[in-house]
Amino acid sequence: MIVSRCLRKLLEVANNRLFLGNNLLGYDTPLVTSLMATPQNSPSSAMAVKSGSSRRVGIVFYDRYLRQCGVIPSPTIVTVPERDYELSGLFYNIGWTLSNTNALQEIPEWAYYYSIVATKDLTRTFFVQAFAGNIVYATKNGDGNYEFTTYAYSSANEGVALRLNILNGYGMGYVFNEGDLVRVNVKVGNTETNTTLSVKGVVGDYLIAENFDFGNILYAIANFEIYTPSIAASENFYYEQGSAYPISNPGTSSRAYSTTSGTLRGDIYLQERDTINRIQYNVSGQLNTSGEHQTLPATIVSQLASSSNYLAGNSTFQNFPVERL
Repeated sequence: MIVSRCLRKLLEVANNRLFLGNNLLGYDTPLVTSLMATPQNSPSSAMAVKSGSSRRVGIVFYDRYLRQCGVIPSPTIVTVPERDYELSGLFYNIGWTLSNTNALQEIPEWAYYYSIVATKDLTRTFFVQAFAGNIVYATKNGDGNYEFTTYAYSSANEGVALRLNILNGYGMGYVFNEGDLVRVNVKVGNTETNTTLSVKGVVGDYLIAENFDFGNILYAIANFEIYTPSIAASENFYYEQGSAYPISNPGTSSRAYSTTSGTLRGDIYLQERDTINRIQYNVSGQLNTSGEHQTLPATIVSQLASSSNYLAGNSTFQNFPVERL
């Protein structure tokens, strides 16, 4: 935790004992900074910056004894875009820069070191991502029970249902929490739709979100992120990022930043898992009989996991055996 002022007189001696107290003097926090920070998409490690996240970055100064002032935040919030289905907009770290143009106004005369600090994600307190085993529209039958067999949109549908079986297969799960949201990325052929919906509950291995028109989703594939939104706070905690840099010529009229750029590593790890593939076929044409088997022409329309072995419209399994009964 970074405090708002640095206290210069901390210890007092009384009756041959050392006491903490009598805090009379402090270091005022500078009011201006040239610090700027932006997300970067150049891979630097196995870590990445959480998609759809926002955070503040700031700078803290230390005296020669490493006592510190308050945080001087960058004037802008670092915002990372939401991911799409293919995770094409991934950012791996946050780059920061400083300028020595106005160093005398930015760097306190008492400062000997400085470090870059950052908050945690300001948008989420919990999240989990996975592919959906299936996506349908939830409806209710005459008995009031949910059914998950509808692929056509209707305003009368109960909502969008995402099957969580793949998430559960990873040894993970989800327990419904009031106020949770789900980011859904849906692909039908080459058309992708991305939206954020409120979570209504979980029935069996289906998560039910509010109703939304994705069109006909018979051949749709989807991934999702369930998350709990953060509650806005009047003050945010900043955390040191592991490096402190010396001030060049401290305490003089030529004081300056010794390092004017760097990166803050991402806050999540990228872990690739073997994905259960689900392939949608379009079956048409006549049965072809050969010996004890029959073959039926079938063309792949879409698949859950991208694989060069199964190309939409150009399937290596264009004909498959059907046992004669």
